[in-house]
Amino acid sequence: MVLAQRFVKVQEPLCRDHGAAITKQYLGKTLLQGWWGLISVFVNVWVVAADLLTLIRYRKLDGPSGVPWANRPGGVVVNPDGGRPEAAWHADPTGRHELRWHD
Repeated sequence: MVLAQRFVKVQEPLCRDHGAAITKQYLGKTLLQGWWGLISVFVNVWVVAADLLTLIRYRKLDGPSGVPWANRPGGVVVNPDGGRPEAAWHADPTGRHELRWHD
């Protein structure tokens, strides 16, 4: 890694809390490990700035709505006894796919 630089990018839709946590994790790694390449010394300044902007964007997102997925239309079906649903394919609460395996 002294001669080359490695970029890692997370491209998942994340909520405020998880996005901020992952951004902090990568920012910490960048601050500790990102200065050791020949090019990295110069590029790392921009990477740290981008991480800080991303962290600010995540912190500006709205917090959790307070309604669990199980109570939303198309959410996970909850057993009548209040326990977890049986392991099976259920409607994907995110809407990205038709079904999602819940166990």
